[in-house]
Amino acid sequence: MPPFRTYKGAIHIHSRFSDGSGRVKDIVKAAQDAGLDYIIISDHDELPPEQLKFQGWHKNLLVVCGVELAACRLGGRHFLALGVDSHLPYRKKPLGEKLERIQEDGGISIIAHPSGPFKPWRGQTHFAWRKFPESSFHGLEIWTYLHDWMSSLVLTRLRESINRSDHYLRGPDARLLAQWDELNQRRRVAGIGSQDNHARWVPFLKLRVFAYEYLFRRLLTHVVMEEFTGDAKQDISALLAALRDGRAYFANNGIAPADGFQFIAEDDKNQHLMGAWLEGPAKVLRISAPEKAEVRLICNGAAVASDAADHLDLHNPAPGAYRVEMRINGNPWLFSNHINVAMPRTNRAEP
Repeated sequence: MPPFRTYKGAIHIHSRFSDGSGRVKDIVKAAQDAGLDYIIISDHDELPPEQLKFQGWHKNLLVVCGVELAACRLGGRHFLALGVDSHLPYRKKPLGEKLERIQEDGGISIIAHPSGPFKPWRGQTHFAWRKFPESSFHGLEIWTYLHDWMSSLVLTRLRESINRSDHYLRGPDARLLAQWDELNQRRRVAGIGSQDNHARWVPFLKLRVFAYEYLFRRLLTHVVMEEFTGDAKQDISALLAALRDGRAYFANNGIAPADGFQFIAEDDKNQHLMGAWLEGPAKVLRISAPEKAEVRLICNGAAVASDAADHLDLHNPAPGAYRVEMRINGNPWLFSNHINVAMPRTNRAEP
C-alpha cells in the first residue's frame, strides 16, 4: 500500500451562522488548541459566502464548510451536504432529487442523527429515519455525542451530566447498527462519529452545553488517507473521498486516546484498509489498538470473535461485512467502518 496517515477531526459543528453560540474564528481556535487535524462545520440550511471564506487551511487545521439540510419541508429529519459550494440548488427539491443533485455536483451526503429521538422536553426535536433512501446517500452518523448524552439526561442532574458526560453515554443505537450492517452487505455506506455541537449557554446555571473545546477532545472521526498536500481544495476533496469510502473509525477520545488503531484485511498479495471491498477471500483480518479493551469483531451484524486485548486476528474469514466495536470498562469507545470480504455488491451510490 502507499503510505497513509490518520487524521482526527470533529464533524457536525454549528456556529453563529445558525444556532451555535460561537464565531467560526473561535471554533477554529478551539480546534487548534485541541490538536485536531480537521473540522467540518455544517450550519442549518444556509452556506453563505461569508462562511465559505473560512474554508481551507488555518495553520495545521483544515476547515471544511458544509450545510445541514432538512430532508423535507416539515423538517425533523436532516442530512449533511459536504463538498458543495452553496445550499441554494438543493433547498426546495424533494429528498431524492436533493441527494442526486448533491452527488452530481461532486458532493457527499451523510444522514444526520438517524435515530432521533423526538423528545422536545429534552430539546431533541429530530425524528428517527424509519427508512433510508435506496441510493444516492453516502454515509450515516452512527454515533452522535449530543444525542447519545441527551438520551439519558435527567434535568435535575444537568450540571453533573455535563461535567461527567462520558459516563452517561450508551454508544450507538443497536437498531441503527443493525441497519448499517444490513446496508453494508449490499453496498458501501460509510459511518462517522459526529458531535452536533452547538455549545449552547444555560444562563440560569451559568454553564455551557458543551464548550467547543470540550467536545473537540471527545467523539472524533479518525480518517485514514494519503498525506495532506497543503493545497486546500485538493486536501478537502481527498478528506471527503476517504469519509465517503469508509476509510475511517470513530472513537470517544475522552475515554482513551484512539490514535494508532488499525483494522486491515490481508490476502495473498495486499493489505486492505477499512472501506475495502474484496472480490475474493482474505487470509486474515487484523485488529490492533493503542489500549487494551473489550474488542468484538462483527460480521453481518453478529459477533464472530471477541477478547479483552489490544490485538485480535481472525484467520480465513467467511464472506461477510466485518467491523470492529471496542469498549473500555463497559464504556463505548471505538467503532470502525466495514471491510467486505467476498461479498457481491448489488447497489452502489458512489459517483
